[in-house]
Amino acid sequence: MKLLTNIRTVKRIYIPLPDANVRKNLLKHKLKGQAFSLPGGDLERLVKDTEGYSGSDLQALCVEAAMMPIRELGSNILTVKADQVRRLKYGDFQKAMSVIRPSLLKSKWEELEKWNKEFDSGPCSNHMIHFGR
Repeated sequence: MKLLTNIRTVKRIYIPLPDANVRKNLLKHKLKGQAFSLPGGDLERLVKDTEGYSGSDLQALCVEAAMMPIRELGSNILTVKADQVRRLKYGDFQKAMSVIRPSLLKSKWEELEKWNKEFDSGPCSNHMIHFGR
């Protein structure tokens, strides 16, 4: 008789997209320590504009936006000091959003939400990652 060991089963875990409050906190966290000048209204606009973005999408968006002031330097990049690079602004994020789009279409997220409702693992499944039934 042969025993099977190390059997792995696949468990799909639905992690919903971040809501507006979570996106705002993620953006603030990703931009912490960066020189940026986004008045409160622009930050709120950015939060609204990024509806449908995952945490990973927001990370990529921040990286792309942070490159905008650097790219403007062109060949001067070798002679400019870090404190001379202009601060990030809302326009940088607008340009970045033309390159960094949400990784999944809204229709795909709706399909995943439908799947989650059908195969829901319990009352906390929309808020927590869990592995057992």
